[in-house]
Amino acid sequence: MKRLTLEQKLLVKYSCLHTAKELVLRDPLATTPVAMAQKLVDAAQVLEKYFEEK
Repeated sequence: MKRLTLEQKLLVKYSCLHTAKELVLRDPLATTPVAMAQKLVDAAQVLEKYFEEK
C-alpha cells in the first residue's frame, strides 16, 4: 500500500467521522460510546478497503 499524503489522511479522517455520524443518526440505538466506536471502526474498514483497491 502506498503512503498517503496529508491531504488524503485528512480526507480519510473526515470521511470516517462523517460516515459514523450518518450511521449513528440512522441507528438511534447506537448512542453508547462503545456502539459509536464500533461505527467508527466499521467506517474506517470500509475506507481502508477502498484505498487498498485503488
